[in-house]
Amino acid sequence: MSLVRVYDIASGAWGAQEATSVNDDDPHDRKDFCAVAMSAQDRSSHQIYFYGGLSDDSGTSHSLDDVWILTLPSFQFIKVGNSHEAARISGTCSVISPQYLLAYRGLSRVAGDTEPERYSSLGDASLALLDLTDLKWKTEYTPANASTMYRVPRKVIEVIGGGYVPLIVP
Repeated sequence: MSLVRVYDIASGAWGAQEATSVNDDDPHDRKDFCAVAMSAQDRSSHQIYFYGGLSDDSGTSHSLDDVWILTLPSFQFIKVGNSHEAARISGTCSVISPQYLLAYRGLSRVAGDTEPERYSSLGDASLALLDLTDLKWKTEYTPANASTMYRVPRKVIEVIGGGYVPLIVP
């Protein structure tokens, strides 16, 4: 179990909500990550995708390259997998076209360096594109059309229930 801090905008107070995960595989505590939020077409559930960041396990910081989903209102963590590229710290994520997470900029650990504090800027050299429906990293961008609308991924539905909206290609 993990505790997720939640801000109640009605009362203006912070609280905590317990979150569970598949196989008790909780994400590392992290900072300097990026996140985007998506909603099921019928608004019955919401998914917060978060990627990368910096972990501080046992006082030793290390960069992370994993992607997780926090589902609401069930408060379930689901591990998506790892990035196809280097770990990213302090990057930025945006939703584009409306089913992709575009991660850009940030820092990455210097290759071959044994010092955990040595990072270099990714600058404009590194863009990463995650398809939020099939949960796969892509190397090519497909502009939005009827076949590229966001659908709650099967992996999420297997955990929280609900129905999968199939892809309908005209």
